[in-house]
Amino acid sequence: MTEAMKRVLDPCCGSRMFWFDRRHPDVVYGDRRHETLTVTDRSHGRADGQRTLHIEPDVLLDFRDLPYPDGSFSLVVFDPPHLVRAGPKSWLAAKYGKLGPEWRDDLRAGFAECFRVLADNGTLIFKWNETQVKVGEILALTEVAPLFGHPTGRKGLTHWIVFMKPLSAGAEGSGGGLMIVHVISVSGGKDSAATLLIALERFGKHRVIPIFCDTGNEHEEVYAYLDYLESALDIKIVRLRASFDAEIDAKRMYVARDQRTRREYDTAPVFDAAGNPVPKRDGRGNIIMRKVRRNGQEVIEPVQKTRKVGGGRRVRWTNKAKRRAMAAMRPTGNPFLDLCIWKGRFPSRMAQFCTEELKRNMAVAFQLDLADSGKTVVSWQGVRRDESLNRRNAKLFERIGPGMYAYRPIVDWTASQVFEFCGSRNLRPNPLYLQGMGRVGCMPCINANKEEVRQIAARFPEHIERIAEWERIVGDCSKRGFSTLMADAHDAKDRRKIFADLNIWARVEWSRTSRGGRQLDMLADLIEPTACASAYGLCEQWQAPVEQQERGAAYA
Repeated sequence: MTEAMKRVLDPCCGSRMFWFDRRHPDVVYGDRRHETLTVTDRSHGRADGQRTLHIEPDVLLDFRDLPYPDGSFSLVVFDPPHLVRAGPKSWLAAKYGKLGPEWRDDLRAGFAECFRVLADNGTLIFKWNETQVKVGEILALTEVAPLFGHPTGRKGLTHWIVFMKPLSAGAEGSGGGLMIVHVISVSGGKDSAATLLIALERFGKHRVIPIFCDTGNEHEEVYAYLDYLESALDIKIVRLRASFDAEIDAKRMYVARDQRTRREYDTAPVFDAAGNPVPKRDGRGNIIMRKVRRNGQEVIEPVQKTRKVGGGRRVRWTNKAKRRAMAAMRPTGNPFLDLCIWKGRFPSRMAQFCTEELKRNMAVAFQLDLADSGKTVVSWQGVRRDESLNRRNAKLFERIGPGMYAYRPIVDWTASQVFEFCGSRNLRPNPLYLQGMGRVGCMPCINANKEEVRQIAARFPEHIERIAEWERIVGDCSKRGFSTLMADAHDAKDRRKIFADLNIWARVEWSRTSRGGRQLDMLADLIEPTACASAYGLCEQWQAPVEQQERGAAYA
């Protein structure tokens, strides 16, 4: 049978180990190597410790550039090398081959070529051992979703996965509703910009969906930078915006009907005459015990008895608070403000519901809609491990649900590497990075540091005034009548005293002090608010674009 008449292709045949008939007349056996190797391997009990490996393909070929027309085969068996790290005398490297430094691009091209030469409704059998690279990360390199698969081997590391090429698929195997789509979360910051660039370079615009979750508390430069990204990269960013109209209406009804009679009390621990803690007992007189950690060890200790202090507080809304809240509790159309009106407070570091409600939930809902339509979704996230302790164990790739994966391509990068990468692609950073901001997004963020607050007050006083107005509105919607954007520990019980010390204007005054928060930093006031200030040392490289922007020629 001539090569043109054969129906099966194995472009990485190696020594044809898993074939029952290693010279099957209907199969084209191909490989980029043609050699006979003798290596040392005592794992099979040979006395001389020698093994001979014969790699004798019918055709010398490169799986990244197959020399066959489209739709030439009914079945393709794709068993590429799976080793990224291997020594120069490795038996496994000699047996299976070794991937190069650009292995992601190589395997992506291999998948595309295998699907190209595969006929419509043809079958592709893919074999992969995930000793070094997880199979989920490999599946993200093709846009065709697998039908089913099965792990084999003693440790279950070898995967056999079956694909079917959809009808009327293009050169890369797309179509038929079995596509893998790559959703990129874009915030307008450096990390998401670098992640977007990587995705576009690897998969192209037709398979990438950038999304932006609009919190409503963004600086104008963020929206302008999104427009710049769309223009510079020739893409369209999907903008998502939450609505809390229904929740606010339900909260109004709840407040209006609140008739609870219970009271809340402050408590104090109880001690006996000798000053020893008095244990708490249940209704039968038994001491109540609890598990706690002391010096890194889990111990069981009694719960200390407490007593009520004072006359307590009513749990229900007072009539005065009801009237105040009902007058202010109306949807405004701004997601961040409406969220705070609904909650009756601003987010805090321990209750950061702004991220959950305005970003995460919106992105997840968008991706679930894609998954429900039959697509496999890879969520690209610009997360770096050195950003915070909460992210120090972030994974490069993981499965987060049926047909949904998370991929974090810059997880091991530093901030400097992110800026260098974007600069190498001639992509400008968000101008806010050159105006004293360490992070880009909410203006200001509830986690803004002292220097960021000072820079915001000096450069963008209108945003401070906006937050002050929002504090008044949210305070009116709060049961206690006061709420501040930047919460902090405070000893006072009187909410009016707490608000006076922690409102946005008080935080601006605090930002102008030196370390310790007691003495004004006179040198800080000498810095011109229009001068370039970057926490990442970007002024020398990118100051010119900022100066153009200040002259009204931003992104010229």
